[in-house]
Amino acid sequence: MQPHESRAVIAEQAIVGACLIDPVAFDQAASLVQAIDFEDRANRHVWQAIESMAKEGEPIDAISVSARMEATGSLDAVGGMSYLVDLASNAPAAANVLHYARQVHDKAMLRHLGRLCEDMAQKCRDREAKADELAMEAENRIHKLATTKRAVQDMMTASEVMRLALEYADSRASGEVKTVKTGLAKFDRLTGGLLRGSLTVVAARPSQGKTALGLCMAVGAVKAEQSVAFFSLEMPAWQIGARMICMEGRASVQNLLRASLSDEEWTGVMAGMGRLDGTRLYIADSSSVSIPMLRAMVSRQKRTTGLDLVVVDYLQLMDPPKIDSREQQVAALSRGLKAMAKEFDVAVVVLAQLNRDAAGRKPRMSDIRESGAVEQDADLIVLIHREDKDGEPADEAELLIEKNRNGETGAIRMVWNAPATRFEDFAPAYYSNEVAA
Repeated sequence: MQPHESRAVIAEQAIVGACLIDPVAFDQAASLVQAIDFEDRANRHVWQAIESMAKEGEPIDAISVSARMEATGSLDAVGGMSYLVDLASNAPAAANVLHYARQVHDKAMLRHLGRLCEDMAQKCRDREAKADELAMEAENRIHKLATTKRAVQDMMTASEVMRLALEYADSRASGEVKTVKTGLAKFDRLTGGLLRGSLTVVAARPSQGKTALGLCMAVGAVKAEQSVAFFSLEMPAWQIGARMICMEGRASVQNLLRASLSDEEWTGVMAGMGRLDGTRLYIADSSSVSIPMLRAMVSRQKRTTGLDLVVVDYLQLMDPPKIDSREQQVAALSRGLKAMAKEFDVAVVVLAQLNRDAAGRKPRMSDIRESGAVEQDADLIVLIHREDKDGEPADEAELLIEKNRNGETGAIRMVWNAPATRFEDFAPAYYSNEVAA
């Protein structure tokens, strides 16, 4: 070891040296570092050889690693066999390798952050750059870097996971695990509320009430003192606002937009606005949202106000990744939404279109457009079924719980208040094919 070498490089040498004399050292170090984290090129070459041999289950020592590196043409680049012998001779005990791995990991994070900042600074100098897009990209990349976890989790025994299950059940029963309530009593009783980290898909044919149900859930959640972000890709914010106050005030949306509210409706609207004023319901009406943009906005909202529920209206309008197949695009969006729910510990509800050929019958999960990945990723799938009569919207609807990873499935009869565009619970409690109250 040379005295002029940096502490980071010395820590790298300690890691690869320990791996050459004790296979356990690699398992410990690999939980925190990877090849890109090694600053010194020679140490990176040695680590890559050790890593590839470990994956193939080959024994690791200075002789076998030198043979692998000679075969790949990288041995001369590190100074030959003598460098490996020097590393092994000066290696610390395997028990200390985690200490050095943390040092390498921390220094690597600083280098990665510096390169990220340099890259973003270069993009900022581009005359055609858009400030909002670059700010969102920077926030997203920094968040990803800051939350990168390379630690490999140990396997757990059956006894441990069973104990965790019982602890979760106890926490749920005592109210310590708080689900997001939608304000729809029968729906909440059947599902237990929306679990954080879960993905719920609400699907319907056009004009059957997707947005209305999404808003009902959002408003119900904020009235239960939850924090909600509603992303509207179809309607501008003022239309969402009109629906919200008429939904809560039980007034006609059309009458509001025509400025012809009756005195009774006006009283209801003002009362509804008062109930929602000051709640933590946040609306975004961007017409084009990708998964990275959505993650950045959710991250910011979670950090500044807290966040319990995210509603996206709707899946097929999201900006997809650049993949040729539409099915693969929707699959990537679905996976991205599920990953976001888990990463930020929020319940995510995404609205989706059903195929038009589902008209005239009860919809099925397979009617969801490009449905394969959506069916697989969703924890809860809710289909809206409304049979219009003589061209007029029916005043009854069913919420068909077609998939519920954590509970029952079934049909819930609801009242559809068309003028106020809201779903309401039936009273009395029992109707045919309806979930019991």
